[in-house]
Amino acid sequence: MGKSLTVIGYWITSLNDDSLFPPQEFVKRSLGADVATYLSSGQTYEQYRGCSWCRFQCGISAREMGSRDLTDGTWVWPEGLAHYVESHDVNLPSRFVDHITSGVRPAAHLRSPDDAVEFGYGETWCRHNLSLDYFKRLGLARQQTNLLTEQLLEEQFHDVEQRTGVSTESCIWAGCPNRALLGIKFCSRCAAKMQPHHPAAAHGIGLRRFLDDYGQNRTATLVL
Repeated sequence: MGKSLTVIGYWITSLNDDSLFPPQEFVKRSLGADVATYLSSGQTYEQYRGCSWCRFQCGISAREMGSRDLTDGTWVWPEGLAHYVESHDVNLPSRFVDHITSGVRPAAHLRSPDDAVEFGYGETWCRHNLSLDYFKRLGLARQQTNLLTEQLLEEQFHDVEQRTGVSTESCIWAGCPNRALLGIKFCSRCAAKMQPHHPAAAHGIGLRRFLDDYGQNRTATLVL
């Protein structure tokens, strides 16, 4: 039988995220060891193949951050949420904290296709507590990452040209002024257009730089 569950404590995974945010936005005061202990004692809701990573990039291993979603039968959170609370003073909604401190004990509940999982509450709370310039800074980070992507692609094109060689013939792509690669009728740039290429490295670097920009002393003013 399915249950009604509310999701909390998931953080930005990409600069393209508009519904997940950096935990650095919600640093204020310590919630105390009891909250962290409760989070750690949650029951497995779902197991994943990959592990999470700390958005503060503090050096904790991915294994320690975990690979599970946990639940107490009412809420669902990632296994690493206890680390954010205990080590980085990340705050959580008062409704969730009140639930934890009310004396309830986590109850086992494996994921069911009949579960009614609510994602909107956590996102709404986060949006209410974002710094005023958050989306401006996010937009700037996206622009910088796009420039980095172009730079990495140019380096990739140059490497292909060095390895393959460039012919004296023109690229046959309509309107392209570049020379074709040896043995290929397209230049390195047009050949790349026909391949699924995703410069993921640039996006990963961009996200980590964005998170680094917060520094260690940012303090949020929270609407609890």
